[in-house]
Amino acid sequence: NAEYMGADISRMSRVAVLGGAFDPITNAHLKIAAEIIHANLADEVWMVPCAPRSDKPSLQTPARHRYLMAHMAVNAAFGSRFPVFVRDFELHEPESPGTYALLTRLNEQFGSQHTFYFVIGTDLIPGLKNWKSKGVPNAGELLWENHKFLVVPRPGYEKNSDLVKDRSNFTFLKPLPGCSLVSQELSSTEIRNRLAQGSHLVDGLTAPIILAHIIRNDLFRV
Repeated sequence: NAEYMGADISRMSRVAVLGGAFDPITNAHLKIAAEIIHANLADEVWMVPCAPRSDKPSLQTPARHRYLMAHMAVNAAFGSRFPVFVRDFELHEPESPGTYALLTRLNEQFGSQHTFYFVIGTDLIPGLKNWKSKGVPNAGELLWENHKFLVVPRPGYEKNSDLVKDRSNFTFLKPLPGCSLVSQELSSTEIRNRLAQGSHLVDGLTAPIILAHIIRNDLFRV
């Protein structure tokens, strides 16, 4: 959103791709997206709920529900001109093709307009070279060498930053001068665990409209 950022609209816009299961989306996901924009590391954030994943059998919530909840959370959290969007690139896929395939598709379709950065936490850096993508045996290596990443700090994983500190395709999310990085260590797993004990235990941790959607659609057996 060039107008929001005061950006030069003649240049290619920078898009941070925030992928994940979002099962369900939490306030922590929204804070990460907001801080990327506030730090001026991207002009837009695209949140991409993944399709079913063979490596994550616990992911049982249909993609359409996770996609809808992400949309509702973004609309509830941000103003209409704040440049965070939910995209449906994997919504109709029977299985997630993997990060490498997603970024390849985005670059093929939109590479003339956007430069893409995939968002990862410092906890994921050591295993990045082993990431899989259907039909691409060395997908992780290709990601490591050829794609750009925005790295979000995670408590307890600070030393992992040393693995990529000298690589130009990895950019670290840092607070603005005089500010602190607003974050919240809140996982979707924690939300699901709390829901199993009672929906009242997630009040304030995800948007009320998300909790209402979960209850109305009997997700996570609430």
